[in-house]
Amino acid sequence: MFGIVVFAVSVVLTYFVAGVASINLALAWVTLALLLVMIAVSYARKRPAGLLVKYALIVAAAAAVVQTANAADKRHARRASAGLISAAERYKADTGAYPANLEDLRPKYIAKVPRARYTVTNGQYILRPGRLYYYVDPTMLAEEYDFAAGTWSLRAASDIH
Repeated sequence: MFGIVVFAVSVVLTYFVAGVASINLALAWVTLALLLVMIAVSYARKRPAGLLVKYALIVAAAAAVVQTANAADKRHARRASAGLISAAERYKADTGAYPANLEDLRPKYIAKVPRARYTVTNGQYILRPGRLYYYVDPTMLAEEYDFAAGTWSLRAASDIH
């Protein structure tokens, strides 16, 4: 029971402290800290630390699931953004400038704005002249596509608005 409580606390703390975008790294650090606390409690109670291995495996499996979901989200967002990039390029070819926002692309260039993520969280795309962004939380990092350079990079999502 103690292990389940520790795991639940680590996930909840990680989510509220670090946010979804950096949950993998934060989950690892919070889990490490809680495992050290569990070891100290185990020695204080004079109980074997064998259960810690089970807890560590559970946490490692949970972190692997989160990592897999995040990787799938990123692949999905990049694939979906290809259609948005193409639509923005067609818009520019027709008008001479990139669209100011995603709504400028509807309905002639795209039927609807795709979801940026599809597993745990629901991210969003933002289009600014010459740039396409997607992110989950405005306090975290965003992926930025530069139309002129044709490259992706990271930037603070708070800088977009």
